[in-house]
Amino acid sequence: MTRTFPKSLRGKLVLALTAQSTSNSFDGTPAAKAALRKLPDGLAAAGVNAITARILRWYGDKQWVRDFVKSSRQHVSAESSERIDDCLALSYGKFVEKYAPDYA
Repeated sequence: MTRTFPKSLRGKLVLALTAQSTSNSFDGTPAAKAALRKLPDGLAAAGVNAITARILRWYGDKQWVRDFVKSSRQHVSAESSERIDDCLALSYGKFVEKYAPDYA
């Protein structure tokens, strides 16, 4: 499945699934949550590295988002590792305090 998506779109696909997983869509929300749990390595790697502090500010309090980040941790780039590690180690409130103090 990974080869069917251009590399430039893989991270965006995962971000779209993340957003859809928090929607009020009767069918779309469960489908997006299930997709996040079953992503091939290439998509998971692109997705976890595309997740910014801003995305984690919006969705980091959702358990399924944190589960995706945790299960994809092995794919995190050096550039993203501090943010991802903090997402997993800090409470949601402490993460927001550190990365989005205007929202805390």
